[in-house]
Amino acid sequence: MDNIQEWSKIKLKILDYYLDVYRNIMKSTEEKYSVKWNYTYIDAFCGPGLHIDDDKIIDGSPLIAIKKDFFNEYIFIDTDVKKMNNLKKTIQTNIDVDLKNIEYIKMDSNRYILNNLDIRNSYKYVCFLDPYGSHLEWQVVEKLVQTENADLIIHFSIMDLRRNLENESSKERIDKFFGSTKWCGIVHTDKETLFGKQEEKITDYENNLLNHYIENIRSLTKKIFVTEKPLKLTNSKNASLYYLIFTSPKEAGLKVATQAIKKFQKEANDVPKKYKNRMDSSNMEPDNGLF
Repeated sequence: MDNIQEWSKIKLKILDYYLDVYRNIMKSTEEKYSVKWNYTYIDAFCGPGLHIDDDKIIDGSPLIAIKKDFFNEYIFIDTDVKKMNNLKKTIQTNIDVDLKNIEYIKMDSNRYILNNLDIRNSYKYVCFLDPYGSHLEWQVVEKLVQTENADLIIHFSIMDLRRNLENESSKERIDKFFGSTKWCGIVHTDKETLFGKQEEKITDYENNLLNHYIENIRSLTKKIFVTEKPLKLTNSKNASLYYLIFTSPKEAGLKVATQAIKKFQKEANDVPKKYKNRMDSSNMEPDNGLF
């Protein structure tokens, strides 16, 4: 198990809330129209399933989803074999669920979703895409959104982008994250100087990158709703850490996401204050490193 920080706990609280409301809406819709769907939960960077929070153990995203007792099947994906083995052991020994309905995929999430995931029209999907940095490839988002039957929760790590934009070795990964090299023109511009044209970083490039990503999602299909203002997390220096972007093929899904953001944005805003009051933030608070 790993120690969990306040920033990550907010994500889990939002997921918990979102899945509750999603389940209630879908059950109500099924009853109203006398229909029955199958549901799949995909956790693309699932981790060990349990986390240490000070002196207690709390559920990670896989256990939060399973305990809703709603989905017909679960797909948990992670490259970390040890974490996946721990997750499997935790579920088998502590959770009352049909184990035949759970897949444990020990491989790169991008490769699995692109090459192995069989999307079925009769299923509804909820996909929690919570990478450790900007390691989610655009083609994955593209595939899931274009099914027009998947709700996505996407961790957009502006912190990881900020620390790697100028790193040549990270350029290919960032290209895959955005799906093209167009992001370069959003971050830099050519400025005329006495010495000719020189490259200069655009002041508001972080918001521009976020908006570029969201607009690209909207362009994938007409049947998509995306949160206008994603949930935002910052550190005590007011530097952005990450955003949570929600997408849904249904307007009702967007309303659920908007409710979740409204409910938790104030708590998210208060997180940096907790760190300032409790400890030396330079030791514990994420700035330009991953968390």
